Amino acid sequence: MISPSRPNSIPPGKSLSPMNSPPRPNTIPSDQHSSALDLSDKTQYALQCEEEIATASSLVEPEEV
Repeated sequence: MISPSRPNSIPPGKSLSPMNSPPRPNTIPSDQHSSALDLSDKTQYALQCEEEIATASSLVEPEEV
């Protein structure tokens, strides 16, 4: 369990909430829209990571005897 008095912990008021973050260039005041953008970004990143992992694992696989 994480102790509440961590030096690196963010105070409750300082949490990164959408209200405090700078607006995006084409911000639409709809949580669904922004989360859809985030989701597509994360999906692209996940696919990229999966490709890299597949490439790396193919290099590390033991040779068949």
